[in-house]
Amino acid sequence: MWTVLKKLGAGEYSLKVTFWLFGLLGMLFFTIATHMTHSGALRAICPHGRLCSRSVILYILGNVPVLMTRSGYLSIFVPHLLMAACFAGYFIVLIRGLWKCSDAYEGSKALPVSAKIVIICLGLLSLKAII
Repeated sequence: MWTVLKKLGAGEYSLKVTFWLFGLLGMLFFTIATHMTHSGALRAICPHGRLCSRSVILYILGNVPVLMTRSGYLSIFVPHLLMAACFAGYFIVLIRGLWKCSDAYEGSKALPVSAKIVIICLGLLSLKAII
């Protein structure tokens, strides 16, 4: 597992493998997993299923003293925080590897540029699942 991430970060995979396997499928996995943990945390903030515009991360940061005093209440948010941290770390490794293999790509320059743009846009769209 760590060897794969190390090779990804070093840009040792081809642009095609980095973009399709690690970029799109990896981002899809982490977005779904983070969204699932985000939904659980959001239910704790807005318990009656009504529309809630609160940010889970900002709620936790703003209410740490209160959450620490309630027995076990902070543990509701731990899965979301862990998944968000894993997703952020994976995204950093992915961007680094994608940039390296894009720069080494020998072919049309449109492919590496479009791969970089698509992955950055997907990362920005995935922020909704984290925050």
